[in-house]
Amino acid sequence: MRSTNVVFSNPSLPLNLAHSGTGTVTLKLQHESNIDVAMSGTGRLTLSGRIQGDGQLRFSGTGELNAFYCPMKIVDIQMSGTGLAYVYGVEG
Repeated sequence: MRSTNVVFSNPSLPLNLAHSGTGTVTLKLQHESNIDVAMSGTGRLTLSGRIQGDGQLRFSGTGELNAFYCPMKIVDIQMSGTGLAYVYGVEG
């Protein structure tokens, strides 16, 4: 799955993203609140854009989570399995 345009969402609610199984997801986001990402299985999840709130990222399985070009306020990441994660926390 790949977004051609920027994905906007309701700024009063957290944005929830889930990827399970095998595959590649590439999204460009613009969100004014928190984001919650859950990834499991084998694959690649690439996020770009800007998140004004905090990021809660959970990764389980084999693959890559690249959110380096998607700055978030504070990033909390939990990983299990084999893989790589690239994140950018503006405040921590």
